[in-house]
Amino acid sequence: MTDTLSQRLKDNSLSLIMVGLTIIILYPSNLNTLFYYDDNPIRFAIAKSLAEGKYDRTNLSCLISLGSSEIYFLPFFVSKIFGLKNYELIYNISSLTYFLFGTIFLILSIRNTTAYQNINFITSLFLILGLVCITRGSVHWFLSCVIFSACTLKKDKTRYLLSGLAHLISPPLILFSLLYSVLERDIRFFIFTISLAFPKILTVLHCIYPHVIEFLRYKIHTSVENKVFVPADPNLIIRFAKFEYFELSFIFVPVLLILCAKALLTDKKIFIYAGAIYYLLVITSLFLLYLYEKGIEIQKPFIFLSLLFFSPNPFRLTPLFLTYTLIYSKTTKHDKLLEKVIALFFLIRAGLSITGNSPLPHNMPQGVIETIDYLKSVQPHSVILVEGDTHIFKNGKLINPLYDSHIIPYIISKVEEKKFIGNGLPWGEVFNSPFKAGKFMGKPLEKSNIMEFIKQNGVNYVLCWTEECGKYFKDKFSDVKIIGEFKIIKISR
Repeated sequence: MTDTLSQRLKDNSLSLIMVGLTIIILYPSNLNTLFYYDDNPIRFAIAKSLAEGKYDRTNLSCLISLGSSEIYFLPFFVSKIFGLKNYELIYNISSLTYFLFGTIFLILSIRNTTAYQNINFITSLFLILGLVCITRGSVHWFLSCVIFSACTLKKDKTRYLLSGLAHLISPPLILFSLLYSVLERDIRFFIFTISLAFPKILTVLHCIYPHVIEFLRYKIHTSVENKVFVPADPNLIIRFAKFEYFELSFIFVPVLLILCAKALLTDKKIFIYAGAIYYLLVITSLFLLYLYEKGIEIQKPFIFLSLLFFSPNPFRLTPLFLTYTLIYSKTTKHDKLLEKVIALFFLIRAGLSITGNSPLPHNMPQGVIETIDYLKSVQPHSVILVEGDTHIFKNGKLINPLYDSHIIPYIISKVEEKKFIGNGLPWGEVFNSPFKAGKFMGKPLEKSNIMEFIKQNGVNYVLCWTEECGKYFKDKFSDVKIIGEFKIIKISR
C-alpha cells in the first residue's frame, strides 16, 4: 500500500507542484481586505444580508437565483453564530478553501479514468480557471465546472447527484450540460440533472420571465445595455484573446495555446465542432446586439435569441469545451516537455507574486473607506438614492468603472441604519433599482422624473459616480461632496 501511495504521489507530482505554485500566486498580503475586484462585492453583500436576515424579502428568490452567493452563506452563518463578524476574512478564506478542495477533488476524480493520461494538462486548465474565478468573484462557476467534469467521468448513479449539485450552484451550466448530453447521446443524464436542479432553475425563470416578456413586447427601440451583463461590443473578442482577467494574466497565454494545440489531438472532435458552431452563434449574436444598440432595426425574435447566447457570458463555457477535448486527447512524445513548460509559466507567475504582484488586492481603496465612513456619519434613517454601475469599455478593455469592481453593494452592506433605494447590483430591473449609470428609469437625467421621485420618496442623499450625475445635481444643489470616484449630494428642501 505504501508503494502504491508513493507511486500515486509521484505520478501526480507535477500537478501538485502546480497547485502549490498557484497558492503562492494567490497568496494575499492582507486576508482582512475583501477580494473586491469585479463581482466579489456582490457575492459578499448578498451572503452577508442573508446570514444577518437583512434582505428585501420581496427580492429573496432573485437574490438566491442570480446572486450565486449560496456557497458563502454557510460560512457566514456559522461565523455569525460564533460571534465572528469579520466577514471579509471569512469570505476570502472560503474562496481559497473552495478553490483548494475543488482542485484536489478534481485530481482525485481523474484517477483511474480515461482523463488520467492528461491529468497535468487538465489540472493546469482548472488552476488558471481558479485564478480567474477567485480574482473576479466567480468561485461558484469554478466549483460547478469541477463537479460537472468529475461527474461525467463517473459511471455510477452518483454522477446524477453531482451534476444536480453543479447546476444548483450555477444554473447557466445548463447550456453546456444540454450540449454534452446531446453529443454523448445521453439525454437521460440531462433529464435527471434538470430534475434535481429544478428548484433553482425555477427561481431563475421566476426572476427573469417578466423582464423577457416586457422586452419582447416593447414597441420602440430600447437599449439592451441593461439586458446583458457585458456591453455588446466587438472588442470583447480581442479582450478574450488577450486574456486580460487579472494582473499579469497574459503570462498564461502560452499555456492556453499549448492546451488548445493539445486539444486538437482529441478523439472527441465532435466537441471541437460543437464549440466552433456555438461560438459562431455567439459572435453572430454579439454583432446583432451591437447593430441594435446603434439603432439599426432588428426583429425582436432575433434579438431575444441573441440574448440567450450572449447574456450568460458565453466565454465561461470555454474551459468546459477545452476540458472535454483534453480528456480524450491522444498522448504524444512531447507531452512531458510541454507539461514542464506549463509548470515553468506557473513558476514565473508565482515569482512575480512573491515580488509584490499578487492578482489579489493589498488594501481597500481609500475612496471606498472614506465613502463608507461618511455615509455612516449622516443622520440615522436617512434615505439614500444609489446610482448603480455597469460594465464599460475603456482603452480596449472591459472594466468596471469603480475601482475595477462592483463595489457599491459592499459599501451598502457596511452602512447600518440607513435606507438605500437601489442596491448597486448589475441587474437593476430585477431588483427595482431605478437609477443606473447616468440614467433614471432608462432616460437621461435631464429628461427623467428623478427630482419628482426624490421628493416623493423623501430622499436625503444621492450616492452617484458618473459625470452626468455630478453635473446634473451640481446645478441644483450646492452641498456636493466628492470622495474618490464618488459624489454624494445632500438634498436640501
